[in-house]
Amino acid sequence: MLSLYIHIPFCVKKCLYCAFYSAVPSDERQPDAYTDALINEITASKTDDIVTSVYFGGGTPTFLGSARIGRIMNAVKGSFQLSDDCEVTLEANPATVTDGETVRYRDIGFNRLSIGMQALDDKTLRMIGRAHNYYDFISLYTQARKDGFKNISVDIMYGLPQQCTSEVLNAIIHVAELAPEHISLYGLMLEEGTPMYEKKNEYVFPTEDEELSMYIEGSRLLESNGYVHYEISNYAKPGFEARHNSRYWTRGDYLGFGTKAHSFYNNKRFSCDFDTDMFIEKAKEGTSVFELTDFALQNVLGEEEAEQERIMLGLRMRKGVYLEGECAEKAQNYIRSKLMEYENGLFRLSDSGMYVSNTIIGDLLT
Repeated sequence: MLSLYIHIPFCVKKCLYCAFYSAVPSDERQPDAYTDALINEITASKTDDIVTSVYFGGGTPTFLGSARIGRIMNAVKGSFQLSDDCEVTLEANPATVTDGETVRYRDIGFNRLSIGMQALDDKTLRMIGRAHNYYDFISLYTQARKDGFKNISVDIMYGLPQQCTSEVLNAIIHVAELAPEHISLYGLMLEEGTPMYEKKNEYVFPTEDEELSMYIEGSRLLESNGYVHYEISNYAKPGFEARHNSRYWTRGDYLGFGTKAHSFYNNKRFSCDFDTDMFIEKAKEGTSVFELTDFALQNVLGEEEAEQERIMLGLRMRKGVYLEGECAEKAQNYIRSKLMEYENGLFRLSDSGMYVSNTIIGDLLT
């Protein structure tokens, strides 16, 4: 079984907090050239695996428009065998989906839409550099439902400048009333190199206690509305857990296409480190994902490293992981402090533990 990730690096404008590889196109020809390069790479990378999920992420995939996205999707269908129930997701920024495009995306083969709402308040959206407003979001969501999308995910962020707990909870209440099948609740991460990090002293951020309140109360509110908290930042109606992202957390095989995309295949981790222009040049001749990343030279995970990954990724999931030895002994301390729980032979993080997951996982693996 295999999953495919297709990276689209283009945006209308760069969000102030975003550390992903994305940018406004350098010229009007770049999107077409990148589309052609992606198609060449995908076509040259055929395998015999059954593909159970496809994910178009970014950047802003919908920046390319339905015609270019359709060409890329045709290359995927022509090069790989998709399972009958394959989950096919498209990330969508409400500012980049024009009238009539949702039905075209459905016809192309997408059966899941991931909409980046982030916040309800237009002032907050402007402050963090989003290209859309609330009206854009609700218009896209409503149209997607009318056009037959039965699996929609909505992103909400907490910990944003000048944000209070009631604002986050109001956003959750509003989105829960719309009843999407999946909701992601992400905490703001200030990362070096982003405009918000460079000017962090000019913002007023919530305190750590306020952020913890946003996360804990937000999680409880989502669960009270029928959403299962199945991963640190993700909540789903039963049966609608994100199949693609779950592949990452369970160490399943996936191939990443496009610039800066990462892959995990046959116990090897590898990535394409070229920028957009270099990727276009390298993929022009139909170079496969394995050749673009010097596959033979990439990291083959040893037993110890694979075990650490199993623990690190598995503890992101609510179901938890099996632990033994010193790692299990350390976990007992976190159980006593109610940051971890133990049930049916598995250790898992509590809601409070999930909020400080990086610290706990780092300690367990030291």
